Amino acid sequence: MFKPVCCALLLQATLSVGIAVADVESNSELKKQSSALNNSGVAALNKKDYARAIVNLTKARELDPTGSYPIGNLLIAYYHFGQSLKDNPDMALQQFHQLAYLRETNPTVDKFGSEDPQEFSSKRIQEQIDQLYAALGHDPKNFDERVQFANQLEKQGYVVGALVEYQAALRLHDDKALHGKLGALYRRLNNPTRSQAEFAAAGA
Repeated sequence: MFKPVCCALLLQATLSVGIAVADVESNSELKKQSSALNNSGVAALNKKDYARAIVNLTKARELDPTGSYPIGNLLIAYYHFGQSLKDNPDMALQQFHQLAYLRETNPTVDKFGSEDPQEFSSKRIQEQIDQLYAALGHDPKNFDERVQFANQLEKQGYVVGALVEYQAALRLHDDKALHGKLGALYRRLNNPTRSQAEFAAAGA
């Protein structure tokens, strides 16, 4: 079991899955709490308790939004949780929706422990989403069907899922109305920069 090591410099230790961070650079109590939660998340990852890992890593990220380790480990957690749910494509798809949005909003994160970084590329994540979407009986290349699916998710209040699916539809066919929908969804996710860009694309 990994125990954080205190020293003068920031350390990292690569486990079988995830990266634990030493409890250092602790001028801020929040950073110390974030490091502890990150390490708890890594421990849960190695036990394949992905739900618990996501809870702890999300809290770690909230306490230290600029820390790259909690974000990288959270990407790993969503990925493995989705993979573990492949027999339940609806639940697996939800994890990959979260993975896609987290990756989109953190494109520079490049620390994935022993994981293959290519698995966390936007292209590869979208391929996984398309496969799961097809497993649900849908055609990933059908624009109207994809929009209808996104509309359904939005009505259910699943903002991230709706956003990712509208984006998938836009890759098939550009549509100003969908840009407007994305602008509204990004606004709900407190992402003003992307919201403004989408409203601009919609001609609003």
